Amino acid sequence: MNPGWRTHAQRQKSLAERFWEKVDKSADCWLWMGARNSRGYGVIQVAGHAIYAHRLVLELAGRPLASGMFACHTCDNPPCVRPDHLFAGTNSENILDAGAKGRLPTEHGPTWRANLSASLRKMRAAHPIPLRDTCRRGHPLTGDNVALSWDRRRGREHRRCRECDNARHRAR
Repeated sequence: MNPGWRTHAQRQKSLAERFWEKVDKSADCWLWMGARNSRGYGVIQVAGHAIYAHRLVLELAGRPLASGMFACHTCDNPPCVRPDHLFAGTNSENILDAGAKGRLPTEHGPTWRANLSASLRKMRAAHPIPLRDTCRRGHPLTGDNVALSWDRRRGREHRRCRECDNARHRAR
Protein backbone atom coordinates (compact mmCIF):
# COMPACT_ATOMS: atom_id res chain seq x y z
CA MET A 1 0.00 0.00 0.00
CA ASN A 2 1.27 3.47 -0.92
CA PRO A 3 2.15 5.42 2.30
CA GLY A 4 0.99 8.69 0.64
CA TRP A 5 -2.42 7.24 -0.09
CA ARG A 6 -5.22 8.08 2.35
CA THR A 7 -8.86 7.07 2.46
CA HIS A 8 -11.66 9.58 1.89
CA ALA A 9 -12.39 9.60 5.64
CA GLN A 10 -8.75 10.42 6.39
CA ARG A 11 -8.82 13.33 3.90
CA GLN A 12 -11.91 14.85 5.49
CA LYS A 13 -11.18 18.04 7.37
CA SER A 14 -12.94 18.89 10.57
CA LEU A 15 -15.61 21.57 10.45
CA ALA A 16 -13.34 23.91 12.43
CA GLU A 17 -10.51 23.40 9.90
CA ARG A 18 -12.85 24.03 6.97
CA PHE A 19 -14.20 27.13 8.72
CA TRP A 20 -10.92 28.79 9.74
CA GLU A 21 -9.26 28.31 6.35
CA LYS A 22 -11.91 30.65 4.92
CA VAL A 23 -11.30 33.47 7.43
CA ASP A 24 -9.01 36.47 6.84
CA LYS A 25 -7.76 37.67 10.25
CA SER A 26 -5.54 40.46 8.88
CA ALA A 27 -7.83 43.34 9.93
CA ASP A 28 -9.90 44.34 12.98
CA CYS A 29 -12.90 42.46 11.55
CA TRP A 30 -12.15 38.85 10.66
CA LEU A 31 -13.70 38.56 7.21
CA TRP A 32 -15.37 35.47 5.82
CA MET A 33 -13.75 34.76 2.45
CA GLY A 34 -15.95 31.79 1.54
CA ALA A 35 -19.41 31.85 -0.02
CA ARG A 36 -21.72 34.74 0.87
CA ASN A 37 -25.44 35.30 0.44
CA SER A 38 -26.95 38.29 -1.38
CA ARG A 39 -26.79 40.45 1.78
CA GLY A 40 -23.08 39.74 2.34
CA TYR A 41 -23.37 37.23 5.21
CA GLY A 42 -20.99 34.27 5.04
CA VAL A 43 -22.46 30.80 4.56
CA ILE A 44 -20.90 27.34 4.84
CA GLN A 45 -22.32 23.92 4.01
CA VAL A 46 -22.76 21.63 7.01
CA ALA A 47 -24.38 18.24 6.46
CA GLY A 48 -26.01 19.49 3.26
CA HIS A 49 -27.43 22.68 4.81
CA ALA A 50 -26.20 26.26 4.41
CA ILE A 51 -25.31 27.68 7.84
CA TYR A 52 -24.49 31.32 8.55
CA ALA A 53 -20.77 31.64 9.29
CA HIS A 54 -21.32 34.25 12.02
CA ARG A 55 -23.66 31.83 13.86
CA LEU A 56 -21.26 28.90 13.48
CA VAL A 57 -18.26 30.83 14.83
CA LEU A 58 -20.09 31.42 18.10
CA GLU A 59 -20.61 27.69 18.43
CA LEU A 60 -16.95 27.01 17.59
CA ALA A 61 -15.98 29.60 20.24
CA GLY A 62 -18.01 27.74 22.88
CA ARG A 63 -20.96 30.17 22.85
CA PRO A 64 -23.76 28.22 21.10
CA LEU A 65 -26.96 30.12 20.37
CA ALA A 66 -30.19 29.03 22.00
CA SER A 67 -33.21 28.44 19.80
CA GLY A 68 -34.70 31.69 18.56
CA MET A 69 -31.55 33.71 19.26
CA PHE A 70 -29.66 35.72 16.65
CA ALA A 71 -25.92 36.33 16.21
CA CYS A 72 -25.82 40.15 16.13
CA HIS A 73 -22.84 42.18 14.87
CA THR A 74 -21.49 45.04 16.98
CA CYS A 75 -19.38 46.11 13.99
CA ASP A 76 -22.28 46.11 11.44
CA ASN A 77 -20.08 44.24 8.98
CA PRO A 78 -22.01 41.21 7.56
CA PRO A 79 -18.95 39.13 6.55
CA CYS A 80 -17.28 39.61 9.98
CA VAL A 81 -16.87 36.38 11.96
CA ARG A 82 -14.74 37.66 14.84
CA PRO A 83 -16.40 36.20 17.98
CA ASP A 84 -15.85 39.31 20.11
CA HIS A 85 -17.69 41.39 17.45
CA LEU A 86 -20.78 39.20 17.88
CA PHE A 87 -23.38 38.94 20.62
CA ALA A 88 -26.40 36.72 21.11
CA GLY A 89 -29.68 38.61 21.00
CA THR A 90 -33.36 38.25 20.26
CA ASN A 91 -34.95 39.50 17.06
CA SER A 92 -36.21 42.56 18.96
CA GLU A 93 -32.74 43.33 20.31
CA ASN A 94 -31.28 42.98 16.81
CA ILE A 95 -33.92 45.41 15.46
CA LEU A 96 -33.28 47.85 18.30
CA ASP A 97 -29.55 47.69 17.59
CA ALA A 98 -30.18 48.31 13.88
CA GLY A 99 -32.54 51.20 14.66
CA ALA A 100 -30.11 52.81 17.07
CA LYS A 101 -27.42 52.67 14.38
CA GLY A 102 -29.74 54.02 11.64
CA ARG A 103 -29.89 50.79 9.61
CA LEU A 104 -33.70 50.42 9.40
CA PRO A 105 -35.64 51.24 6.22
CA THR A 106 -37.23 54.68 6.52
CA GLU A 107 -39.36 55.47 3.46
CA HIS A 108 -41.81 52.57 3.48
CA GLY A 109 -41.20 51.16 6.95
CA PRO A 110 -40.57 47.55 7.88
CA THR A 111 -43.17 44.84 7.30
CA TRP A 112 -42.79 43.59 10.88
CA ARG A 113 -44.06 46.86 12.41
CA ALA A 114 -46.93 45.16 14.29
CA ASN A 115 -44.46 42.97 16.21
CA LEU A 116 -42.12 45.69 17.43
CA SER A 117 -41.16 45.75 21.06
CA ALA A 118 -42.31 48.56 23.35
CA SER A 119 -38.86 50.16 23.50
CA LEU A 120 -38.63 50.26 19.71
CA ARG A 121 -42.13 51.78 19.55
CA LYS A 122 -40.87 54.57 21.87
CA MET A 123 -37.87 55.14 19.62
CA ARG A 124 -40.12 55.27 16.52
CA ALA A 125 -42.47 57.74 18.29
CA ALA A 126 -39.51 60.00 19.09
CA HIS A 127 -38.28 59.84 15.47
CA PRO A 128 -41.39 59.34 13.29
CA ILE A 129 -41.28 58.49 9.60
CA PRO A 130 -42.70 61.48 7.72
CA LEU A 131 -46.06 60.89 6.03
CA ARG A 132 -46.08 60.79 2.25
CA ASP A 133 -47.63 63.84 0.59
CA THR A 134 -48.58 61.99 -2.63
CA CYS A 135 -49.89 58.52 -3.47
CA ARG A 136 -48.01 56.08 -5.71
CA ARG A 137 -49.64 57.60 -8.81
CA GLY A 138 -48.71 61.14 -7.79
CA HIS A 139 -52.12 62.38 -6.53
CA PRO A 140 -51.92 64.71 -3.52
CA LEU A 141 -52.75 63.08 -0.16
CA THR A 142 -54.28 66.18 1.38
CA GLY A 143 -57.74 67.47 2.24
CA ASP A 144 -60.71 65.69 0.65
CA ASN A 145 -58.52 63.33 -1.37
CA VAL A 146 -57.53 61.34 1.76
CA ALA A 147 -59.64 58.43 2.98
CA LEU A 148 -58.79 57.07 6.43
CA SER A 149 -59.43 53.47 7.45
CA TRP A 150 -58.27 51.17 10.23
CA ASP A 151 -55.78 48.49 9.20
CA ARG A 152 -56.62 45.60 11.56
CA ARG A 153 -53.63 43.51 10.51
CA ARG A 154 -51.10 46.25 11.34
CA GLY A 155 -53.16 47.75 14.16
CA ARG A 156 -52.99 51.33 12.91
CA GLU A 157 -54.74 53.91 10.78
CA HIS A 158 -54.19 53.74 7.03
CA ARG A 159 -54.42 56.65 4.55
CA ARG A 160 -55.71 55.96 1.03
CA CYS A 161 -56.00 58.14 -2.06
CA ARG A 162 -59.71 58.71 -2.90
CA GLU A 163 -58.90 59.47 -6.55
CA CYS A 164 -57.23 56.06 -6.92
CA ASP A 165 -60.09 54.37 -5.01
CA ASN A 166 -62.63 55.94 -7.38
CA ALA A 167 -60.61 54.87 -10.44
CA ARG A 168 -60.44 51.31 -9.09
CA HIS A 169 -64.22 51.23 -8.55
CA ARG A 170 -64.92 52.64 -12.05
CA ALA A 171 -62.69 49.95 -13.60
CA ARG A 172 -64.78 47.13 -12.10
